[in-house]
Amino acid sequence: MAVRALTGVWKLRLGAGREELLVRLTTDGATLSGEISSPRMGTISITDVTLNDDDVRWVVPIASPVAIDLSCALRVQGDTMLGEADAGDYGTSILVGRRTSASEWRAWPTPHVHRSVVRLPDGTEVTAVSYDAHDPYGRERQPDFGLYLDRRWAPPWSHTHLDWPDFGLFPGDPQAVVDALENLVQRARGGERVEIGCLGGHGRTGTALAWMAVLLGEPGGGAVSWVRSNYCPLAVETEAQEAFVAALQRSSGPALGYPSRARRGPGPPAHA
Repeated sequence: MAVRALTGVWKLRLGAGREELLVRLTTDGATLSGEISSPRMGTISITDVTLNDDDVRWVVPIASPVAIDLSCALRVQGDTMLGEADAGDYGTSILVGRRTSASEWRAWPTPHVHRSVVRLPDGTEVTAVSYDAHDPYGRERQPDFGLYLDRRWAPPWSHTHLDWPDFGLFPGDPQAVVDALENLVQRARGGERVEIGCLGGHGRTGTALAWMAVLLGEPGGGAVSWVRSNYCPLAVETEAQEAFVAALQRSSGPALGYPSRARRGPGPPAHA
């Protein structure tokens, strides 16, 4: 395949259709170069671009929320690409997409870092955070407790984790989520400074905030809009996450019997 045949804008899906990436490839006549853009990564120049027949490879040097080199290997067939993205210790994801028009290109800005106080529908305040690889635990005032949706969090204050895959719909035990979120709200109501976070602070964190809004009476059909208005427009990243939040209210009613910790006992064990 000629180098020039690859130039232009490509729209790719990372992770079985979950995260959308835009790739813009250019050439000086002999070699390929380009950049990649998404709301979560911002806009990054790709490196080490190589073309071998119909196979193209490049590396995305991601600095935030965690520093990784995302190695992409794709087979090009006409106007489609199919392959995988290897993030080393963080796993491998499917990468699939097709050529799109140049007008689709958007250079997303550098991702913002969240240390955002969110006032829930009943007035309870929690702080939603994203993971800043350069200074993950810098705070003007440390929280009393944190609930984290990614194991990369290991702060010096009391905390607990929920195992929730990045871009995942929800953990294996949804009841564990409800218990953990109710525990977090109860701590906040008792006067503790609490925070919740994943990596980018949008998908899992946004979904968890929407859950809390539903638990506290916000209609499930409006919880995602509520989170995007009261926290961040990028909150809740996938259609599946949106549908799950909406289904939560339909299936369980407001608050799942909240408050109900007396029936179910304490939340997940904290790490001191």
